[in-house]
Amino acid sequence: MAFRPARRPSKFADLKNILAQSKDVDSALYQVVQEIIERLSSFQFDVVPTIPITGGGDGGGGEGANKFATYLTKQDDTAVLVNSSQLLARYGLRFDDSQSGKRIIDLDLEYLGNFTAGPTYSDGDVVVGPDNIAYLCVRPTNQPPVTWPGVGIATVTGPPGPTGPAGPTGPAGPTGATGPQGPIGPSGDAINSALYWLVSAHPNLPNGRPLSALGTGYVRSTAGEPSVVPTIPLTDTSGILPDNRLTSNVALKNIDNNFVPQTLGSTTSIAGANSQLFFRDTTGGVDQKLWRFLSYSNGLLYLEALTDNMSAIQVQFAFTRAGLLAASVFQGSGASLTNLNASQLTTGLAAPARLGNGTANAGTFLRGDSTWQPVPGGIPSGLIAMFSTACPVGWTRVAALDGRFPIGSTGFGSTGGGGSHHHRVRGGTDNSGNHQHSFSRPASGKTDFPDLQITFQSGTGGNIVASRSDHRHDFSATVSGNVDAGGAHTHAFDVQSDDESVTIMPPYLGVVFCQKD
Repeated sequence: MAFRPARRPSKFADLKNILAQSKDVDSALYQVVQEIIERLSSFQFDVVPTIPITGGGDGGGGEGANKFATYLTKQDDTAVLVNSSQLLARYGLRFDDSQSGKRIIDLDLEYLGNFTAGPTYSDGDVVVGPDNIAYLCVRPTNQPPVTWPGVGIATVTGPPGPTGPAGPTGPAGPTGATGPQGPIGPSGDAINSALYWLVSAHPNLPNGRPLSALGTGYVRSTAGEPSVVPTIPLTDTSGILPDNRLTSNVALKNIDNNFVPQTLGSTTSIAGANSQLFFRDTTGGVDQKLWRFLSYSNGLLYLEALTDNMSAIQVQFAFTRAGLLAASVFQGSGASLTNLNASQLTTGLAAPARLGNGTANAGTFLRGDSTWQPVPGGIPSGLIAMFSTACPVGWTRVAALDGRFPIGSTGFGSTGGGGSHHHRVRGGTDNSGNHQHSFSRPASGKTDFPDLQITFQSGTGGNIVASRSDHRHDFSATVSGNVDAGGAHTHAFDVQSDDESVTIMPPYLGVVFCQKD
């Protein structure tokens, strides 16, 4: 292939002249670019002479070069120039081939502002460290910049550097105090005349802005001039202040905030589904600390007492739009309660004193005018009375009278009587008629219903009359005897009914016999 001789590169001093025209010598980026130019100026480039290629070649004559010499080439020409090296641009530099026959090296650095922990920076990125000094990354990294050692272009004196071409004469600065002799730095007085923000005044930097003279506060830049403000102004809306830099008077949404006694403003509201408001008394006993207001989705408002861990509701009061709906327990005075329905009382007993005025005891009764009055005439203890209902208070039911008739007796409390009985009739005929009959005949049957009246002649000459109204008897008997042979004779008879139980109760009304206590 044909060999193209390398061209002499442009002088980097030209770039320094262009950079000096910016006049922004106190900019961190200006200082970084100046340092790069200084270092590039230290490289030496030689002009490749136009000589024939020797030591073998690809044939042909004409111009050439020694293929074993050392060259910097635009392309990879090692196949022809064994010791040549291709000129490449690393990160932060790029080639500009827009001009024919020229290759210009341009800076391609990226200024990323203040260093932020987290992302990985690439080789050639420019960041500003916490000391307000710009740093150039020389490899991919996420580590913060290493603190500037105090030498170099960021200070008054720097380490010795290679002698560069003479720069343009800058304006003469004021003569400063003589300081200690430092290493030889790059020529020119731009560093001395530049503007700097300093912690304290420095004699060799007459244009410096010592921050120590501004007092304590936040440094603020106004067109490059520093000033101090005691607090960050409200007009500064950029950036986010960390939570730990807020005062204790600022409430946060993601934690529990403990407030000093507060007064809620007018129309204060708690909005959201099932809105809740808790009251926690930290001095309360076990499961006696927590109350909650809850506006539930069913339209009810609940007041609830909760256990400390909120796992159970101890008591709940429910309110509707019309009033109190339900509560498990009421305690306290009911003096203000009105229009109560007595039919809703289902448990307990009302005290007698609450039923009427006066004294309620065993000797008084509740009259219709809601007063307790003495029993008229008094009721002696032991009196038995009949009631058509259950025995009243102060009386005891006499069970011994169930199914019995009371009867007067000196032996009070005695019992007697029975449910069965029988009838026996004895008598004889008169002696008129003189004849005699022998007879022996059984007889049985029932008596008639009509009234029965039987007259018997007793042995003493008197008559016995037995009568029974409207009843009948079953009877079974044997009649036997003899009559005289004469015309005048008598007949004797003896009739007896069998025992039987009969019910002869007239219509009746059942009552309860009660005895006064």
